[in-house]
Amino acid sequence: MGYSVRVGLLGLWALVGGSGCATCPQKLSAALRQPRPERVSQVANDYTVACPDVLRVTATGHAPVNVPIEADGCIAIPTIGRIRVDGSTTSDIATLISREIGTVTVNVVEHSSRHILLFGPGDGVQQVVPYVGPESVTDLLRRTGGLPTGAAFRAVHVVRPHVAGGHRPEVFVVDLESILSKNEAATDVKLMPYDQVYVGQTKGAAIARSLPPWMRKVLPGMSSLDEHPEMPNNTVP
Repeated sequence: MGYSVRVGLLGLWALVGGSGCATCPQKLSAALRQPRPERVSQVANDYTVACPDVLRVTATGHAPVNVPIEADGCIAIPTIGRIRVDGSTTSDIATLISREIGTVTVNVVEHSSRHILLFGPGDGVQQVVPYVGPESVTDLLRRTGGLPTGAAFRAVHVVRPHVAGGHRPEVFVVDLESILSKNEAATDVKLMPYDQVYVGQTKGAAIARSLPPWMRKVLPGMSSLDEHPEMPNNTVP
């Protein structure tokens, strides 16, 4: 390989992300991989159920049962009958059932009623992510594996379509650097069902994706641009 070719390849590698910086995507992505169980619990507690979510009901002295929420917003509990739960939290549902059969815990085991769309970075990559409650953008990114290689952390936006209400869409800018590095949460938007979260890609990543596969394999870190993060289990315990 000639000298000029080697220099050109190294230049591309640096452009994509080979060089370090104080607030580089790798550091922000590492911050997004730090678990926050207290936030997971809070979001789960605030979630309101709807058809066709599936609930697990565990009562003292009884085997746990999984029950789907049906189209009329009700669940059918053995020995109790049908109970309307649509729009309730799991805590509210547990209180309601406990009046009949004693101490009860209720968890959502399948979030199937609503979703959020997560786009990018890269060739229009889209993930349909179950909506699990009023989590923030950083909560969502933690749940879906953080920032992938080539993500532009200064190009994160939330679009709220307002299709059902017939209003104009809203667009929110998310400042990940301030949220994660400076603990300034003003732009950490609380997500609603059917919000669309867009993560842009760096110029270097866009250039790298246009290179032939053999060249991406040669340069350190570029092969990961062809990989999409594996979706974790999105169920909140």
